[in-house]
Amino acid sequence: MKLPILAAAAVLAVLTAPGAAADAPAKPKPQDDIECAAWASVTGSYAEDDTQGDSFAMAFNYFLGRYQAVAGENFGDALTAALNAIDTDPATYERYNQACMPRWQAHGQALQAWADSVSGPAAEDTPES
Repeated sequence: MKLPILAAAAVLAVLTAPGAAADAPAKPKPQDDIECAAWASVTGSYAEDDTQGDSFAMAFNYFLGRYQAVAGENFGDALTAALNAIDTDPATYERYNQACMPRWQAHGQALQAWADSVSGPAAEDTPES
């Protein structure tokens, strides 16, 4: 099946191209978030090590949390439908990957930028405990 190869490629893309993320859409819809949660779930299931798996587990929770915050409803049926869409048509996984990978990378870059900003020279002056 082509899906494990696509998922493995997605895992590699996250690890090898952290600076290559495209701009994330300004206002994703709840459906976009639930599709990205499904994408993260499938991609993480093909992770080759715990670090990769943990990254996609975080992505799953991030996108699922976004969905719940905006949609304000139970995610079960929507997530099942998004996962079934991947199972029914493997091209759906590629569509999700094209949309979700840049969003996940952009989120990671934003977190890294914040971490860098709080661990700069001022952090070095902080007394150790």
